[in-house]
Amino acid sequence: GFVCEWGGVGELCMSPDDVYGTQVLVAGCNVYDNIGACEAHQPAGSCKWDDTQNPAVCVENGCHVYDNEGSCEANLLCDWDLTKSPAECVDAYCPNTHKAKDACNADNLGPCYWNANNPAGVECQKRVCGDITDKCDCLAASPDCVWDSTNNVCVDPNLQCPPVDIVFLLDASASMTARFGSHAVGFYGMMEEMRDFLHGAVLAPSKDATY
Repeated sequence: GFVCEWGGVGELCMSPDDVYGTQVLVAGCNVYDNIGACEAHQPAGSCKWDDTQNPAVCVENGCHVYDNEGSCEANLLCDWDLTKSPAECVDAYCPNTHKAKDACNADNLGPCYWNANNPAGVECQKRVCGDITDKCDCLAASPDCVWDSTNNVCVDPNLQCPPVDIVFLLDASASMTARFGSHAVGFYGMMEEMRDFLHGAVLAPSKDATY
């Protein structure tokens, strides 16, 4: 890629790893003029060869066009993947795999759930117990979800555990200003790791509840 450097480098010739605050700029999909180079672009799947156009061109593919969590999650066909470093927008498994209710509800890999209130084509979504309002649908999602007969809501069984305090201890040494995986600064990488943990942690019965 292209190297963009700043911070008073002057006349010195340095590699990206030698310079604090360096970013490597990766070329976009439209620079490729053949299918092989187009589909080999990283991250994998972020470019596709569009042969419906004349002449054929390399274009950005699906959810990879979103570069922030807000715009990514606003598209029901996309998920913000915090397991990547740095995080990126990817195709959501459930709505892109299933278009029929029975197959959706039977898929425990996602796990998936059929939400008839969603727009056509994206009814199948990742299962979140708090989003299931029907008792039968909740019981069908067992053991991932259980029906709370007292409050008539579908909940994650882990919510029956007593509350706990979560404390994070972060390294504050100078080493945290160095590169961390794909991150230019270690603190950014640690924040992504913490967000990844909190994204899957069971802290409240629904996304609208108080944390």
